[in-house]
Amino acid sequence: MYKYRLTHSYVVQDNQYETKSIGFFNTRMDCQAAIDKLILQPGFSDYPDCFIVERMKVKGARRNDIIIDLYEVYHEKVLDASESIVNYFGVFAKLELAEQKVKKLKKKTKFKYAGCLD
Repeated sequence: MYKYRLTHSYVVQDNQYETKSIGFFNTRMDCQAAIDKLILQPGFSDYPDCFIVERMKVKGARRNDIIIDLYEVYHEKVLDASESIVNYFGVFAKLELAEQKVKKLKKKTKFKYAGCLD
């Protein structure tokens, strides 16, 4: 099963980004409907071409499952005030699956800052 993640991201200065995570949608058309509404709002209207739609596989879900909540696992390491590194590990249909992924990642030395796993 796939869902579509909608974000709005633009450069404010140098390498600093302003990013808003808007949410997950069932179809690209649902994302476009949200964009059509948001594009008129402050914070979005100045950057109308900065919406990003990503097709994301939902782990632990079957094709016809009805999903109420999604759990996204990622690790962000802030290098300084203007730069960070983000690693995405997936979108999960069940909290237990997301927690299992986090548990595995916390054992890896690359992710020794385990408090940064969300």
